[in-house]
Amino acid sequence: MADDVEVSGPNGMNLKVGNKALGITGPIVIPVLCIALVAGIGWIRSNDLKDALAQTNTHLQALYQRQETIRLDLSAQTKEIVQALQQNRDITGSRLAEQNVLLQEQSADMRKQHAIIIFNQRHEPVEHLMLDLDLPPQK
Repeated sequence: MADDVEVSGPNGMNLKVGNKALGITGPIVIPVLCIALVAGIGWIRSNDLKDALAQTNTHLQALYQRQETIRLDLSAQTKEIVQALQQNRDITGSRLAEQNVLLQEQSADMRKQHAIIIFNQRHEPVEHLMLDLDLPPQK
């Protein structure tokens, strides 16, 4: 450290270390001390900033891992939902095909009955045809 600190006058300072001396005199003493103080505070704050940035980086890495986990889970769930929708579509398609067959059968019967009714309206009662269609089976 310094061997001797001498103050010479109201605006001066001498610092002697061994045989070397550093002297600050005149009106620049206060700005030099302020700069030294700001530099010291800046160095302390830079360590705090470095620690804060390290914590932020750790937090961001954790968030990234969580996001990646959520993305993978969502992808798996989406695949399951797509499979379930495809199964529902297949079941619905087969049931609609069955319904279409029944509807076509019923429509053919209704067209035949309608044709008989039209025929009966245009002819005399002795010439009428009978509506002798069987009822559809009850489920």
